[in-house]
Amino acid sequence: MLDLARKNAPQHLDNPAFQQDMLQSIDDALKRMAKVQTRLSALKEEMVPHIRPVALHELLRAHRDRFAQKMPNLDIAMECPPDLSIQTDPDFIGQILENLLINAWEAGGGETAVRIKVTANSMIRIDLQDNGPGIQADLLPQALFAPFKSAKPNGSGIGLWQVRQLVESLRGVIKAQNIPEGGARFTLSFPNRTK
Repeated sequence: MLDLARKNAPQHLDNPAFQQDMLQSIDDALKRMAKVQTRLSALKEEMVPHIRPVALHELLRAHRDRFAQKMPNLDIAMECPPDLSIQTDPDFIGQILENLLINAWEAGGGETAVRIKVTANSMIRIDLQDNGPGIQADLLPQALFAPFKSAKPNGSGIGLWQVRQLVESLRGVIKAQNIPEGGARFTLSFPNRTK
């Protein structure tokens, strides 16, 4: 997000909305860096989510709208039951989405379409499918979630590792695969704790 702010600054620095958004991005990045530093000091340390009722459609829509402003070349379509309320940690879900959307955007070279589809039965399933180049075969099915593994030239290998840690702390499972028509799909499955 800091890189996006830096790239867009020459064109939009005089815009008060951009200035506010840039300051928020810097603040968010500093908070995340502090969290990553703490997590890297103890890779096996358990993350403790703060579970509460969350209107999933509203949470996803808010993140989609936020990313539409920050990444105008990222087209995000969303399908989610409008009345779906689940027991989860909204901050963890937000961090998971942010990492996955940034990865899709970077992999697609800035012109990317992502489809988020939510289904609910005994499990809450969130599929994020993009139209990018897909995932390197040697990183599938699980190597891309290992710490310090990255296919990106300047990647740290922390983002997807962190995503897996967050998903597992919510008692969920994450899977990644390439799709035949092109692109990648990340599938998040969580217990349906609606009661």
